[in-house]
Amino acid sequence: MTPNAPSSSRRGLAITSVVLGAVATLMILGYWLIGGALDGQGLSNGAVLAVLSFYASVVVGAAAVLVGIAAVIVSRPRILGIVGFILGAVPVVGFFATLWGQAG
Repeated sequence: MTPNAPSSSRRGLAITSVVLGAVATLMILGYWLIGGALDGQGLSNGAVLAVLSFYASVVVGAAAVLVGIAAVIVSRPRILGIVGFILGAVPVVGFFATLWGQAG
C-alpha cells in the first residue's frame, strides 16, 4: 500500500496551477496590448514577441487547466486549483475568440 502524498506537494500542485495560469493570462494580455500598438509595417521585434506570446499562451494555459484539474482533485485548498483552472482557461478562450474574430 502506497502512502498518500504529503500535503506540501499537493499544495505545490495547486500553486503551480495558479502560477501557470497567471503567466498564461499575462501572455495573452501582452499580446492584446503589444499587438494593438503595432502599426502593421512588417516583422518588428514587437510583432514577433506578440505572435510568440499569442501562441505560447494557449500551451501554457492548457497546462494550467490540466494542472488545475489535478489540483482540484488531490489538493486540500481546492480554491487554489479552481483559481489556476480559471486563470488557465482565460487565455485559451481568448485565443479562440481572437481567431474567431479574425475569421469573421
